[in-house]
Amino acid sequence: MFGYKVFVQPQAEIDLLIAYQGLEDQWVGRGNDFFRSIDRWLEETKEEPQKHPVVHQEYETEVRQGFVPQFPYRIFYLLSDDAIVIMACFKVSDRYELEDHFKVNDRG
Repeated sequence: MFGYKVFVQPQAEIDLLIAYQGLEDQWVGRGNDFFRSIDRWLEETKEEPQKHPVVHQEYETEVRQGFVPQFPYRIFYLLSDDAIVIMACFKVSDRYELEDHFKVNDRG
């Protein structure tokens, strides 16, 4: 079995950079710890991508949610046959609506 490729959507990149900067503002080096924790989460998720629960489903697209170890953040991703697509990263305490943050299926 081949490993999963990982893609990060532009909005998720923004989310991650905002989280990084917020953590760095609290404590220098904390943002780097956050990214290392995400790297570990990705390695584990690539081994068993179905382990995280489905939190949103639209047609045949399932959005899954995983928690970043040691940080109060959750990552939302799509899973295809060979790829994990990171769609968003939110602080656990933030209220959110997935549909407001990104479109799962763009129907024009």
